Amino acid sequence: MSYQLLTIEAELRTTLDQLQSFLGVAFSYREIERVFTDAAHNQVSEKAYLFYSSRSIFLQNWSVEGLVEEYEPEILLLTCRGRRCKSVKFGNFFIDRW
Repeated sequence: MSYQLLTIEAELRTTLDQLQSFLGVAFSYREIERVFTDAAHNQVSEKAYLFYSSRSIFLQNWSVEGLVEEYEPEILLLTCRGRRCKSVKFGNFFIDRW
């Protein structure tokens, strides 16, 4: 599992767009919008988001998920779970950015 802490601000949309292109998948637009709607309405309870999920009979399932904890509503914990090769690629995306 790989993870990255991101601030919920305008640049997050660009980061998520670039990440989905880098991974070669399409994230749920609805979930991305929900992150910003929840942040704009100061939703301080814990929120979970599922941006992408892959199910396969032959390959290990993997997903890109997000979590906003109630005590840090301005931070999104972005997580890649499942296939090791995708988790490494996810991590490489952020290494190249920072």
